[in-house]
Amino acid sequence: MEPNPPATTMPPKTPKIWKTTAIISVAIAVPLIALSTFLIVDKINHKNNTTDQDDTSQTNDIGDGEEEEEEIGTFFIPEWNIKFTIPDSLIDIRYVIASNEYITNDAGTAYLIGRPSDGSLPYPPNVNSRIKDEPLAAIYRSTSSTQIVFDDFVVQGKPIGDYYFYTAWSFSSLASGAGVPSIFDVNQTTHSDALNDVFHEINDMLNSIQPTN
Repeated sequence: MEPNPPATTMPPKTPKIWKTTAIISVAIAVPLIALSTFLIVDKINHKNNTTDQDDTSQTNDIGDGEEEEEEIGTFFIPEWNIKFTIPDSLIDIRYVIASNEYITNDAGTAYLIGRPSDGSLPYPPNVNSRIKDEPLAAIYRSTSSTQIVFDDFVVQGKPIGDYYFYTAWSFSSLASGAGVPSIFDVNQTTHSDALNDVFHEINDMLNSIQPTN
């Protein structure tokens, strides 16, 4: 059974002045609501865009003060199309590229520094100007497949692309002994363990060299 229709009632008459006021109020309210909605949506979109940028990119200081986009856990030297796997113990790896007169058919040397991820060895303010003279590690690029080390001992370079790569204390070593990091401007005795660790970690990192493409 269908319900009985409601009784028809006549709406009360609205005075003309009320009608005019209501029309003006609606005319004002509609643009204000639209503007408020636009501002809220725009603010949300801007926040989402900012969040997306923060989540998808990282930067890393490199030679000549440039910044390079970096995959998480990977360090690049884009000039040479090579990359390395960064150990969890290292952060803020930097480098400069220069020539090296001691390398046969030299095609450049990348001098590298890094610091412990626990923050125990902060960089000094003038660190970028000191990288080449006080590096923790070095990787050499040459067109020669072999290099002569001390006493005519020959080492074989690691081939990548059209070049062969060598290091100071890692694979295809062109140096002996161990380095003494001085770039951190800290007491060598007090921080000896941290200095030793960061030196070995960044040189071990060079063993993970790979082409980027």
